[in-house]
Amino acid sequence: MTIPKTKLIIYMLFITIVLTVTFISFPKKIIINEEINIYKNGDPNFSKISNIRVEGKYDKNFFKEDNFRGHISIEGVINPQGELYEVKFSDGIGYLVYDNPTKGLGYFETLGMIVIDRNFNELSILIYELGDDSNYHISFETYEFTCYPSENRENSVNLLRELSKRDNWLSHLKVK
Repeated sequence: MTIPKTKLIIYMLFITIVLTVTFISFPKKIIINEEINIYKNGDPNFSKISNIRVEGKYDKNFFKEDNFRGHISIEGVINPQGELYEVKFSDGIGYLVYDNPTKGLGYFETLGMIVIDRNFNELSILIYELGDDSNYHISFETYEFTCYPSENRENSVNLLRELSKRDNWLSHLKVK
């Protein structure tokens, strides 16, 4: 039994499309260098101005985790000593994990959590605090956060709420 040439071509084309969609990512260059406001959850009077810098490549994948390779910093708040490891996103949530060469080879610090929309056009960063034990932690009652783009606290809170809905764990986050 032989398969006609047209059917063979259609099958091969279909297989090629499936493999392409499965294994090839669609990279997007990200460059953000903007003034932002940082807010504290639960304290409507807390606001400080900073600068966010995001530079790198965001790979959007269909059947595996999206990822970002590059640099993310917030002046005066997230100032990494070392390089940002590749951020892997699960349901739009990733962790800002940096190596810290000043503390020794292989020492990692998680300085924040980043939540993005599906195209990396909007983002929220929950900023971890340095604890008494010299490690970084997040306090879910009084964490600091920033959002991009956002013009004021109300916009930032709404954006954080909207982005947080994508994940069961974050959807329980109380944003005040």
